[in-house]
Amino acid sequence: MLDVRGVFVNGTWEEYQVYRIECENQRLYPHRELLQDLEYPLPV
Repeated sequence: MLDVRGVFVNGTWEEYQVYRIECENQRLYPHRELLQDLEYPLPV
C-alpha cells in the first residue's frame, strides 16, 4: 500500500494506471495479439 501511495505522491499515478491495465490485459488475454490480424466478414 505504501508503494501505491508513493506513486500517487510522486505524480506518476496516470502512468502507473496505464502500466497496471496493460499488465492485467496481458495476464487475462495472453493471446490477444493473435486475434488482431483476423478479419471477420460481416453479413450485408
